[in-house]
Amino acid sequence: MTARPVIVGVDGADRARDAVALGRRLADALRAPLDVVAASGSSPDRLLHDAAVREGAVAIVLGSTARGRIGRIVPGGTARRLLEGAACPVAVAPAGYADLPRTRFRRIGAGFEPTPEGHAALAQAHRLAASTGAELHAVGVVLPLAPIAIDDWRDPATFLLDEELEVRAALESALEPLRATVTCVADARVDDPAVQLADASHGLDLLGRGPVRAALLGSVNKRVLRTAACPLLIVPQPHTARAAPAVEADGA
Repeated sequence: MTARPVIVGVDGADRARDAVALGRRLADALRAPLDVVAASGSSPDRLLHDAAVREGAVAIVLGSTARGRIGRIVPGGTARRLLEGAACPVAVAPAGYADLPRTRFRRIGAGFEPTPEGHAALAQAHRLAASTGAELHAVGVVLPLAPIAIDDWRDPATFLLDEELEVRAALESALEPLRATVTCVADARVDDPAVQLADASHGLDLLGRGPVRAALLGSVNKRVLRTAACPLLIVPQPHTARAAPAVEADGA
């Protein structure tokens, strides 16, 4: 059986170097072949989608756009259309990624919340961490409710601590069955989720997010797409994920 590839979509722009660099790193980590596809023509998103389905790709890798400090996905563009209909996870490399030292994955994160979508993102990150020997960092963040919940003289710090403990409990529960195969770290925070996830990305080699539609339309995830310091791995929509191969080493 032919090994399932990591597909890199390139369009000739400078960001193609970043996509290829991330694609090579993922392919090496997963012991998968690398397939560089020229994403040109009238429907590059369809071309990449069809290639991924045909070849049973473990992931599609794209470079960022030229927008913003890092540059991310432009609404209505090729990347957005591909993400909305992807049959496998899609990784997005930040601008300048090709110029960074090429090292193995050591810390793989997942933005987590106790929902089916949050568990899907954690599962993808876990598979990749297990395949590469990396640590799995589950980052859970909630907006502080204390300012609107406090109606008396009590110290809001107590309520903030309670919120953090609740987030940590959810993280620990989700990570418990995964600890047998990977080293897990629970990172619970109470603050602006987009700000904190972007902050956490500075200590990660990859950050899993999902699902795709929420990542594109949700205000938090849209901001993370634009500000994260590390590559992002976006899981597909549940209706496409059923037919998509998981991100893991071939034969794992």
